[in-house]
Amino acid sequence: MNPMTAIPSPLRSRLDKLVAELTPLVPGKLVALALYGGLAKGKALTETSDVNLLVVVADSSAETLQALTGPLVAARREARAAPLIATSEELAAMARAFPLKYEDIRRHHSLLLGIDPFSGGAPSEEDLRRDAHRGLLNLSMRLKKLFIERGADRALHLAVLEDILPGAILAFKAALDPASVATVRKREEVLEDAAKRAGTRADRLLLLLALKKGAVWTPEAQPAELSAELLATAEALRRSLERA
Repeated sequence: MNPMTAIPSPLRSRLDKLVAELTPLVPGKLVALALYGGLAKGKALTETSDVNLLVVVADSSAETLQALTGPLVAARREARAAPLIATSEELAAMARAFPLKYEDIRRHHSLLLGIDPFSGGAPSEEDLRRDAHRGLLNLSMRLKKLFIERGADRALHLAVLEDILPGAILAFKAALDPASVATVRKREEVLEDAAKRAGTRADRLLLLLALKKGAVWTPEAQPAELSAELLATAEALRRSLERA
């Protein structure tokens, strides 16, 4: 199924407008424009969902970036478009430096304009495993810092947790099975499997996801407890990777 057909009509119209605005820049300044993330995977759009766009530019000159600025800023304002901007060379470097994110985009994207930039092969399973370990380690350190610095501010603590959660889920998927990291799975399933492997409480991880998806905050949703459960899960999965 073409993911574009599942996009609400107003957003599809706004993306069509963006494509029309950027078409004159191909191929001189723009190599490709692609949709990635949840929408490219066919997930429903929520009120807080970003529209993730991969923008592959011909070069990093000020002239090229200035030509893109107006259309992309307008799309950000009108449709929550969140661009990831890179040259073809930087995209290739991303495959080596951030293989989890690269593979997720490579496997699940919809080309809107230009030439598909993913002509190279997939990252190795070892690269994915190494990136998962690095992501879990970084997640643990961020959560501890968050706990200390924002523990007294429940609203801000929760907001940062919600921002961290998508990257955590991707790292959890890779830790559970690096070879299938790009397979589309429900986030609830990933969190349940991660909690089972780690011996932590799935209900707290699922509560955090529900809040991320727009559920109303309730007194039992204590950010400190949710943060602690996410931290315990990340550390347990990291140790399991180190033993493998």
